[in-house]
Amino acid sequence: RRSGEEASKASNDDEDGVGDDDRCSRLTGDARTKAGALAPAAASAAATGLAQQSAGLAGVSNLLCPSPQLKRAMSSLRVVDVFRAASAALSVGACEAADASSSGPAGREVEAEVISRFWRSRLANQSSGSMYVSGAPGTGKSFTFTSLPAQVHAAKQTDPSLPAVVTVHLNCMSHITPSTAYTTLLALLASQLERMGVVLEEIVPEAADVRLLRSLSAGDHAQRVLSKLFSVTSIPPLRRSAQRQRVAAAAVAAHSSSAAVSESVCEASFAKGDSALSFIIVLDEMDQLGSNGNAILYQMFEWAGGAGSLVLFGVANALDLTDRMLPQLRRLGKPPATLEFRPYTAGQLESILEARLATVESSSGSQGKIFQAKALRLLARRVQNHTGDVRMALNLCRGVLDALIASRSPALNEPAAAFRGLSIGAMSKHIRATLGSKQGSAIANLTLHQKVLLLAGAC
Repeated sequence: RRSGEEASKASNDDEDGVGDDDRCSRLTGDARTKAGALAPAAASAAATGLAQQSAGLAGVSNLLCPSPQLKRAMSSLRVVDVFRAASAALSVGACEAADASSSGPAGREVEAEVISRFWRSRLANQSSGSMYVSGAPGTGKSFTFTSLPAQVHAAKQTDPSLPAVVTVHLNCMSHITPSTAYTTLLALLASQLERMGVVLEEIVPEAADVRLLRSLSAGDHAQRVLSKLFSVTSIPPLRRSAQRQRVAAAAVAAHSSSAAVSESVCEASFAKGDSALSFIIVLDEMDQLGSNGNAILYQMFEWAGGAGSLVLFGVANALDLTDRMLPQLRRLGKPPATLEFRPYTAGQLESILEARLATVESSSGSQGKIFQAKALRLLARRVQNHTGDVRMALNLCRGVLDALIASRSPALNEPAAAFRGLSIGAMSKHIRATLGSKQGSAIANLTLHQKVLLLAGAC
C-alpha cells in the first residue's frame, strides 16, 4: 500500500510538472501574441508622429523573446516616421510635461536645490520668509516650481513632524488681477482648508463678521481675513486621514480662463493629527500685480516678513524688480532673498536636446542619432550666443525636422534603420534661414542712430 501511495504521488508530481511546463508555454505564447499585437500599434503611432510611440516600442522591446511582428514593425519604420516622432518629443509642451513629472527642469538642479532648502527650512522652523526669483524668459523659472506641490507632499510623508501645508501656484498674468488678487487667493485657500476639515471662520473669526462684510468691499474684507490667516500657526488637530488634496485654480476662481491651468494650482498636504499650519505661495509673473503704488506686492512681502506661517516666492523676468518697484522693503529691513536664473549654457542646451531625442532614438531601431553631434553642438552654441532660451533651441530643432518633412523628399521613405543622422550642413542652413548670419543679427540689434552712423560710414 505504501509503495502504491508513493507511486501515485510520483505520478501526480510528474503531472504537476507537465502542467507547469504547459502553463509556462502558454504564458510565453501569450507574451509573444501581445508583442505581436502591440507592434503594429507602435508602428502606426510612429507613422502619425506621436511621441508616445517611443515609450511603447521601448516597453515592448524589453520582452525576452521579441516576436517576428515586432521585428518587422521596427524594420518598417521610415525616416519620416522617426522625424515626426522626434518633432513631437521636442515640442515645448512635451518637454514641460516631462519636467513636471521629474524632479524639475534639466540644467536647473542647483537652483531647484536652493529653492527646496529655502521652503524646507521654513516649514521645519514653522517660520515665514520670502524669495524673489528672476531671470530672462525661457530659463526654466516657472517650471522649476511646477513640481513644488509634489515635493512638499513627499516631504510631508517623509517627515510627519512638518506642519500641514497649503501650496498655491498662481500665474498672475492669466489667473489673477490687482482687483481680484485678495478674493481669488482667499477662495483658493478656503477651499483647501475645507478639504482638510478646517473651518475658516473658526481660526479667523473676522471671516464671519457680518458687520465687516457690510462695511468693507470684498477685496478689503479678503485682505483683512488673509492678514489674520497668515498669522495663524496652530490649528485644532486634524481629524481627517493623511491625503493629498489638489484643485486647479480655474475650478475655484470663476474669473479664471482655462488657459495655463497647469501653472495655477492649489494643493494641500496634511496628515491626521496635524496641529500646525503653513502656507507656500508662488506668484508667477508677479510684476503684473504692480499698480496703485504696488500696494499688493508690498502687502504680500510684508506678510511673508512677519511672524506668521507664509512662505512666498515671487517670480518675474526683471532682475531689479524688488529694488525698482519695492524700494521700501529694504528700508523696512524685510528684503526678500534673491535667486537669479541665468541663461542656459551651450552644454546644458545640448544635454536637454539629446535627452529629448534619446526617447525616440532608443525605439526607432536606427543605427545612429537623429542629429549628428556637431549639428546639435552648433545649434546649442548659436542659441547660447543669442538668448540662452531653451524654448528657442527646441523650436529650432523642431524646425529642421518639420522643414524636411514638408519637403516630401524621397529619402524620407527610406528605412529608419539605415539612417545615420542629420548633418551640420542641414542644421546650419536652417539656422541661417531662421536667425540670419551673425553679422545680420548684430546689425538687426543696433539702434536707429547706430544704423544711421553705419550707413554714413559705408557711404
